[in-house]
Amino acid sequence: MARGESKVQNQAQQLGAQQQQNAMQQEAANQTLQQQIVPGLQSLANWGSPQIENSYEQMAMQPVATSLDATRQQAANRVSRTKNEAGYGAEEENLAGQRAAQLGQAAQSGQLAYQDTLTQNQLAGLRGLASLYGIDTNLLGNMLRLPTQTLGVQQQAARPTSSLQVGPLSLGF
Repeated sequence: MARGESKVQNQAQQLGAQQQQNAMQQEAANQTLQQQIVPGLQSLANWGSPQIENSYEQMAMQPVATSLDATRQQAANRVSRTKNEAGYGAEEENLAGQRAAQLGQAAQSGQLAYQDTLTQNQLAGLRGLASLYGIDTNLLGNMLRLPTQTLGVQQQAARPTSSLQVGPLSLGF
């Protein structure tokens, strides 16, 4: 009987050592994966800069500026072609006013697009870090001064209910 117990005990020790080795390999793989993923998630959570914001504004304003420049060029060509400058000054004033208003609106839409992308990227990075570490997303949102209502919008939208609660608003579907 002692010999049988010894054999079972040896097998149990070998199995335990093998499981420990597997656990160590899994932990090493997890650490490697975290070392690869965490910097990307952190940069996503901290995404944004004045240069990026400026590029969003420039991209939004470029079509407006191009369109108005083309209209101005057409007016100049008409004056050159007809040799009649009547109304050119008034048209220049009108185009300058349109340019200011439309470029202001385009810059505002560029800023909104930037802010929207910034928030989406921050939330994606925070959700990734939260799922990786099991951290409360609301805590991370508070640390970055993000409205906590925005952090749970996806979870609320995924619920199979007849109404969607977004902050103080309730949208019935």
